[in-house]
Amino acid sequence: MNMENRIFTRIVFDMKAELIISGQIIKIDTIDNLSIGGCLLEYNEQVQNRTACEINILMSGTRSKLKISLSGEIIRSEKGHVAVKFTEITPDSLYHLQNIVRYNAPDVDVIEEEISKHPGLK
Repeated sequence: MNMENRIFTRIVFDMKAELIISGQIIKIDTIDNLSIGGCLLEYNEQVQNRTACEINILMSGTRSKLKISLSGEIIRSEKGHVAVKFTEITPDSLYHLQNIVRYNAPDVDVIEEEISKHPGLK
């Protein structure tokens, strides 16, 4: 995807995730990048574009285990990676996702503008 066509800023976010396709849970060691609208995951299998999926971003701290759950669809599958566009998210998960992006972005003002223009998923 051309960078100019992106609605949301991508951040580097090295966390574990679960990719769920047709009920099969696939453990993902690394989220390559993350935005409010989608993510790029390290995954070596080919997946057909437009495949529905679920994503759990696993946030584990010293005192709690937070999980951000999203619905999405595969928009690109290439050598070693799969790109997911988020299509549905609960308000609580959206709040946490927005904060993750805010606190990891190089320019929080850009993120605030993106959130104000697109308060949900687009």
